[in-house]
Amino acid sequence: MRLCTILKALLSVMLGAAVTLALFALAACSVGEEVPENDAEYCVVTTNVATLPAIRLAILPSDDLLPLWIADSMGFLAQGGLEVEIVSFASAEEQQIALVAGEVDGAVLDMMTLIRLSASGSASDSASSTAFRAVTTVQSFPAEIVSDGEAAFRETPEDFEDFPLVLAVSENFLLGNLASGEASNSEAAAKAIVNMLDAWDRAVTTINQDPNTFRSLLIEKAHLPEPLAADYSVGTYDLHTLPPYEQWEAVLNWMYANDYLQNEVSIQGLVFDFEPAL
Repeated sequence: MRLCTILKALLSVMLGAAVTLALFALAACSVGEEVPENDAEYCVVTTNVATLPAIRLAILPSDDLLPLWIADSMGFLAQGGLEVEIVSFASAEEQQIALVAGEVDGAVLDMMTLIRLSASGSASDSASSTAFRAVTTVQSFPAEIVSDGEAAFRETPEDFEDFPLVLAVSENFLLGNLASGEASNSEAAAKAIVNMLDAWDRAVTTINQDPNTFRSLLIEKAHLPEPLAADYSVGTYDLHTLPPYEQWEAVLNWMYANDYLQNEVSIQGLVFDFEPAL
């Protein structure tokens, strides 16, 4: 009788261990892991990354965007729980048509275009706002800004290529209204931006260790012409940072002075500088 009781206890322990191991095996499945067809329906996918909204970015191919392509090709974006679709346009006109139509969630723009789109978007009563917020500079700004000191008047070059390029996202995206037509929320959108900037910085750090390792990828993605590609040397890149307040102020003043801008625009409304609690 005593032996029977002991055997029952041992059997109970063995069954408990088997169940625990089975649950552990199920929980061990990870996002993106290939699961045999027969086991797929039993796999419990666990992740600490909340479901984040997909981002559709409109770009004009250029060597300034190498960190974005590296973040995508090396999986840094995916590791941050992100799905980013990089859409290339042949011209700035085509890109802006897509922006105004709400076909993309973000874009790489010069500062003046971002300000102009945001000014028209904030002044519109339409539900499809064209307002955008910069999240990082993607090109250093070589333009010299000259101030006369007394009148605080600033002149900026008229050549758009001398203005900083910025990666920007739409107000609609930040509110959870995606270009895909799907709905998200502001917290998830903010987290997606933070994770994208982290992926950008990882890519920059990787590139700067040996820039010319990525020469072939850059030539392909940036569509560099053959004469330039032959002797092209990849430079280093900067970690994510927003243009300084003085730079925004200088561009706004120049746009007002030259009647490119009629609506009042807040610099705070042109940037995304919010990091959600993780």
